[in-house]
Amino acid sequence: KVKNMKLNIDINELRSPTQSAIDAAEHRRAKKLAEINAKDEREAQAALLKAEGILAQIPSRCAKEAEQGRNHALVMSLKHGDYNHSGPPYNELPHNKLNGAAAHVWNACQEAEMNPTLEYWHDGGGMKSGFNIVVRWGNEFPVIDSGSVDCPPQLRN
Repeated sequence: KVKNMKLNIDINELRSPTQSAIDAAEHRRAKKLAEINAKDEREAQAALLKAEGILAQIPSRCAKEAEQGRNHALVMSLKHGDYNHSGPPYNELPHNKLNGAAAHVWNACQEAEMNPTLEYWHDGGGMKSGFNIVVRWGNEFPVIDSGSVDCPPQLRN
């Protein structure tokens, strides 16, 4: 009985609306991908601008710290969006987990041979903690009352 029954549908009428639906879906997908790419590009540009601003401050930060007799300077405090890390251990952050501006700053400091480190900090009460990018040079300098100690050569522009 089933063998002699025919579908009550025109195959050509099925094919055309199906292809139209597929075409419309592909168009929506392409539009969405273009929007995502544009957003990614804007975020990448913003990260570059932020990194450039931070990098421009490094010489003066280093000079200030060197004048105080220190051999290191904090160059960037990281926010949660600056890295992807879920631990454990929660107090260690591999530099390959850095994102955006933080990755640019780290890479520039590495390339400039500034010996960057990622340093963990906490408030002692377990409420607040995070990471900083810190650059280091030479040995601790003696504190000098008059004059100033220049930023080490590898940290100059």
